[in-house]
Amino acid sequence: MYLGNAARIIGTTAIKNAKTNPDPSWECYLDGQLYPKERAYEHHDNNYSFCKFYELTPGRHTVRLRVISAGQPFFLDRIEYKPTVAVSNGVALITRFDPDLVYDSNWQDLRAIAQMTIVPRGSLEFTFIGRCSIRQDH
Repeated sequence: MYLGNAARIIGTTAIKNAKTNPDPSWECYLDGQLYPKERAYEHHDNNYSFCKFYELTPGRHTVRLRVISAGQPFFLDRIEYKPTVAVSNGVALITRFDPDLVYDSNWQDLRAIAQMTIVPRGSLEFTFIGRCSIRQDH
């Protein structure tokens, strides 16, 4: 259970027979209700979102994952959520969808997986409270 407006259940895919009889298969639940899951495919993929719960009404939510397997392992790595209240001793993960990210007009979508710019001095603004470490490779 968490207080927020988004969550994801993430792991590594290792699915057999993805198109006909996936093993393992899974079901995603939000607040006790079956929720659409991401499609299964047979390629191994790290950081795969099995379940995505986006644009939820801010508040108390419960996510649940039900795994059905005939013997193939299921690799759960983490559950991420976006809190709508202050969280102590937490680690923040900011995605490209965060409404607090302000891209200038030089940014564009990169095949629905990221935002990018090739324009020198393209800017991105993000206001936060805390510390930041920036690494620049030249």
